Amino acid sequence: MYSLRLVNRVCQAQRGRLIATYPTLRDSKSTNAATTNSESTANATQNSTPKETPIDSNVFGTRWVTPTKRDRRMLVWLKYYKSVDEVPEKMTYEKLDKAQNKFRIKACTYMMIATLIGCYISVYWGKIKAERGESVEQWNIDWHNRMNAEYQESLKKKALAEDKK
Repeated sequence: MYSLRLVNRVCQAQRGRLIATYPTLRDSKSTNAATTNSESTANATQNSTPKETPIDSNVFGTRWVTPTKRDRRMLVWLKYYKSVDEVPEKMTYEKLDKAQNKFRIKACTYMMIATLIGCYISVYWGKIKAERGESVEQWNIDWHNRMNAEYQESLKKKALAEDKK
């Protein structure tokens, strides 16, 4: 019964490999029109002995991947290997995925620490500037005064230029 549930989960491209691995699948696909689907699966399970496999085993085998340069540096930083040259050309997907998850967690932790340090620095500078009497409101007023003064100067220069003509 387990093998039939497995067939329902896999795509058509992997079906031939599954049938070759599990003979019960081949036997359960009888083309006899007289028997129903449930009868044919019952006959198939009674007639052949399926290979016992643990439920957590990967039917398709281990997936092998080629680590990128970034992955290689990450594996060295996480101390899986001593140097970039020692990282193998191919490794299992599970090992690389586990390393990427550890890296992601460490990177996020370091970013959170950096954010907290940045917040404390901002609060410290804000307190110092508040003691000096500086504020955002005062900066805004000073900026507007400067802009108005520059505008008045530009009007005077235009008036002088027109008077000279």
